[in-house]
Amino acid sequence: MKKPAQWYETYFSFMEQGKQRNPTFDETLDYLWSTVGRCEPSFSSKLVATLNPLQPIWDTNVLRNMDIARPRHYSKDRMARAKNAYRRLCDRYTDFLHSAEGKLVLSIFNSTVNEHRHLTDVKKVDFVLWQLRADTNSREMEHAP
Repeated sequence: MKKPAQWYETYFSFMEQGKQRNPTFDETLDYLWSTVGRCEPSFSSKLVATLNPLQPIWDTNVLRNMDIARPRHYSKDRMARAKNAYRRLCDRYTDFLHSAEGKLVLSIFNSTVNEHRHLTDVKKVDFVLWQLRADTNSREMEHAP
């Protein structure tokens, strides 16, 4: 669903201003809530991660793969739940990046992707988690010999 032009103007104006100060996820989420009246955790995280590639993105697949539930749209405290979920996501990334599994994923990524030096470890994990989709296994099974 396409958003109104005013939404995009507000979003990209805030991003441009953010180049000077790198807003946090909470600040971005609050700003979008106060200006466009919507709780936008996914867009907030993408803005923050664009300005600071050491921050993870909020994506359905990423959250699922990190075992973090999205706050329900009808939750009265959706903003607070979104902020808590993002903090958990950041914590899980930190733990994963220091784990043996995380180091293995980065090693494989680095040996597979030629331009890996241009990406932060967080972006590499974003990409891997984003690619791991719930329907991947079912599609692979359908095409198995």
